[in-house]
Amino acid sequence: MAVLGQTPGLSAREVAERTAMDKVQVSRAVQSLLAAERLTRVAHARDGRVAHLSLSAKGQAIYDDVVPLALKLEKRFLSVLNEDEQKSLDMLLA
Repeated sequence: MAVLGQTPGLSAREVAERTAMDKVQVSRAVQSLLAAERLTRVAHARDGRVAHLSLSAKGQAIYDDVVPLALKLEKRFLSVLNEDEQKSLDMLLA
């Protein structure tokens, strides 16, 4: 949901490429989120094997609630690190 909230219209393959999840995990997550009506799926106009995923209104509402909380926690966690330590952490995580 976080990836699609930032970049709507990705395929499941593209979501897998942008996360630490493998294709099977992404496929299961997509099916679960579709069943919960948190995602929408639109088939690609020229390639029926590809579908573009986006957050539904329900999914967007959850995303809009969670992101500010996550950013607040991130700021709190990073506040104990100086600028160099934060840069090092970013490099390690990347």
